[in-house]
Amino acid sequence: MTVRSEELKTSPPASQPAEKPSAHPRARGVHWDRVPLALLGWAILGVWWAAGGKYTIDGLPLVANWLLDFFHVPMGILRLAHVVDWHWYLWLCWLPVLISFVERRYVPWRRRLSLMLVVVAFVWLIVSALDGASTYLAVITPGADAGLLARQVAAIEPLAVAWTLTTTFLPEIGIAMLYRWLRE
Repeated sequence: MTVRSEELKTSPPASQPAEKPSAHPRARGVHWDRVPLALLGWAILGVWWAAGGKYTIDGLPLVANWLLDFFHVPMGILRLAHVVDWHWYLWLCWLPVLISFVERRYVPWRRRLSLMLVVVAFVWLIVSALDGASTYLAVITPGADAGLLARQVAAIEPLAVAWTLTTTFLPEIGIAMLYRWLRE
């Protein structure tokens, strides 16, 4: 015969209702010891993301001009100039934010297979391609006042592609990963 010893499980008294399960089962606390590193990481990645946003804004006129050339619109009718006035960056700062939101929120592989997935994937692909193309065109066409490093990156095509891809996608991924790490 085996004898086991366990603590008695008590049920709450009838006057006290049982605790309800949490409405947010995935909600977790914050690891406060990780906050300083997360804040520094977000600051660094935020500056890197802002640089990518600047590339996106700088490259959008180049993409628009390429599309106008594709449709054989004469140069005398319409061509967009490079962004040189800092006011344009303030007026267009919502655009990189919106593009980043779409790229992170509507990732096709997070959806169930359906016709809507095809539509979402198509739009997501266009937005990501537009972001990548505008960033790439801005990277390979540095301004006249660009530094030596920017001109060297523009001159070496594999390096320009690598810098474009990392600047387009890694800051957003890093920011999201730091958030998850802080909450796990």
